[in-house]
Amino acid sequence: MKNIYYILILIIPLSFNTSKACDCGDFGGFAYSSQIADLVAYGEVIAYDSIGTPGSPELPYSIKFLIKEKIRGIESSDTIIIFGDNGFECRPYIEKFKPNTKWIVAVDRLQNSGGVYELSICGEFHLAMLNGIAKGRITNQKGDSEIQKAPYNDVKKIVKSFNQYPIYRRSKTKIKHQSGIEYVKYCDILPNCFLDNQTLTEVVNDFIFLPEDFMKEGDNYLVHVHGIVTTENKFIYNGIYQNGYKLVPELESIETAIEYSLKGLEWHHGFESNKPINGLIIIPILLEK
Repeated sequence: MKNIYYILILIIPLSFNTSKACDCGDFGGFAYSSQIADLVAYGEVIAYDSIGTPGSPELPYSIKFLIKEKIRGIESSDTIIIFGDNGFECRPYIEKFKPNTKWIVAVDRLQNSGGVYELSICGEFHLAMLNGIAKGRITNQKGDSEIQKAPYNDVKKIVKSFNQYPIYRRSKTKIKHQSGIEYVKYCDILPNCFLDNQTLTEVVNDFIFLPEDFMKEGDNYLVHVHGIVTTENKFIYNGIYQNGYKLVPELESIETAIEYSLKGLEWHHGFESNKPINGLIIIPILLEK
């Protein structure tokens, strides 16, 4: 008998700002910000890698980082380069990442280069580690500056519980999809306000074949699938996003398979003011190999 999956949706907003002028805002604590990173890892600063930025020739610009444990993401090397601010980017100044200090970092690949990453300042993308305790904004929501502390294993669990910390913010903005269907970004009333993300992850991973040049055995990678659930309970696929705005180039070959795997499920629309509505859904999916 064919299995039927019932998916109750959580509708969440689509957009946020990023720009070279560094007006990208604040994604919130590490639980939220780390979701849009290519790599989340615990490790130690080996040394400053480069010194000198425009106007500040004495300041370090990048570090060599030894990965002690890869929490999420794809990286085959134990040592990576992480770039900070040169005075023109939305990155933190790297000087505080002193040699021999330990950190949990959530970083993005820089121009698709192997082993070269950048650290963002548009949220909490790093946590200082001391004696097994992480310190920083861990589960804070956007705009909350309270400093928190948590054991390393607790932070790992938080990173892996991304469905409990939806990074997208609520909005009732009405938008028209390319199909002509008008939808809203957020509903007041949802069926149980529950999204069975574990089922979704299992369905997608059972259906697709991940290319060898992208992921190797034991790797995992978090993406966000955007779609619209109509009042007729149809799912309209609208692409795979990572870092909130860009399609992962390596996933273009399997995008169709992901679309079919989700369209084959049974969906239920959301409600606003007790009326059925077309609504946006952004699904965090952990691709695993």
